[in-house]
Amino acid sequence: MKRYILVIQLLILFGVTTVCAQKSAKLKEIHRDAEFFFEREDYKEAITLYLQLIDNGFVSANIRFKIGVCYLHMPGEEIRSIPYFEDASKNISIKYRPKELEETKAPLHSLFFLGNAYRINNDLAKALDAYDKFVESPWFFGNYNLEIVDNEIKACERAKIIQDSPVDVIWQNLGTPVNTPTSETCPVVSGNDSVLVYLSTQKLYNAIFFCRKMPDGTWSAPINLNPQVLSDGEFYPTGLSFNGNELFLVRKSETNSDIFMSEFNGEKWSRAKKLNEAINSSSNENYASVSPDGKTLYFTSNRSGGRGGFDIYQSTRNAKNEWGKAQNLGKIINTSQDEATPFIASDNKTLYFSSKGHYNMGGFDVFYSVTEKEKKWQEPSNVGFPVNNTNDNIYYCPVLNGTQGYYARIAKDGKGREDIYKIEIKSKLVIKDIASEK
Repeated sequence: MKRYILVIQLLILFGVTTVCAQKSAKLKEIHRDAEFFFEREDYKEAITLYLQLIDNGFVSANIRFKIGVCYLHMPGEEIRSIPYFEDASKNISIKYRPKELEETKAPLHSLFFLGNAYRINNDLAKALDAYDKFVESPWFFGNYNLEIVDNEIKACERAKIIQDSPVDVIWQNLGTPVNTPTSETCPVVSGNDSVLVYLSTQKLYNAIFFCRKMPDGTWSAPINLNPQVLSDGEFYPTGLSFNGNELFLVRKSETNSDIFMSEFNGEKWSRAKKLNEAINSSSNENYASVSPDGKTLYFTSNRSGGRGGFDIYQSTRNAKNEWGKAQNLGKIINTSQDEATPFIASDNKTLYFSSKGHYNMGGFDVFYSVTEKEKKWQEPSNVGFPVNNTNDNIYYCPVLNGTQGYYARIAKDGKGREDIYKIEIKSKLVIKDIASEK
């Protein structure tokens, strides 16, 4: 009898051990997949897997830090990152092993991410406190770049100043059929305000939609351009010609991103064609738009020889319809950080663009600069709050003289996560970045 009981106990023990081993293997597989998506910045997929690990008992500072990073990079979800960073930053180590499931601690820079999360959510006092704690750590110097943290601290200080002098802005939600319960982003509009192209998040892919303005001022039913331009879901719109017959797009690949163009022949759009080597390089080109006269392309690239990060370049189209050698717009426009979404207004002399440099509130802010008679750019001016806030602000697409434009944002009156608005800026911010580091 005793021998029988012993056999039963051994069988139960073996079964429990087998189940535990199978569960452990499954959790390691989930973690491996989560890390795969995390490294590729596919945060929506990664966070689903990290949350599964939490549900299965892996409530470590490491996993909570990763979840915080995911939420921080998901539009409209940034505030949800704060409690994860707050918990993670209480258990940090300089010997952090980022890819180990068994790692129980978080990296020291979880404090930096916490500061960014507070800043994005406009809790500037807490952001400054988190940055201070990060710098004051005995492990900071020799491991981290003080200039990067200092830039964030200055951004918080500037945010207070800019928000104290708001500009007068009228916001008009485009409504249906343009905006839906999903996200509508990347709005580009022809300079004559007659054609709108944008990106819409569908269930299984991203669709490029095209609308025309009706006589009553409303927009026509959107047409999905993916079949016409032959988009595989990796294209997004970045610019339209003044008359709306040329569409500039960017396609992301595993190695880089390049600029393409599609033409409207009166009935349909052509297959997107990659621009020549004067524009596209082995590096990344990620935004492009064309001047009202169609002769100059403004685009961003992180190719070698720039001032740092992504710079704005220009190229002139010749009589053979070919784009010439690209020229960097120089140190007045470009900074040591990233520039994005350049658009030239219908006056052909006012450039609107976004930048992480200049006098900003943190992340990307929208700026404008005007060319003088000598074709020199004036010092860029921040368009002001509330067009800009403490989050990333890109894709301000101007029409007419530039004081009106189209813009995607998350707002309480929106129909979905991100909606497209037409805005009118009725006053200017007078503060200029006269002391920025280029």
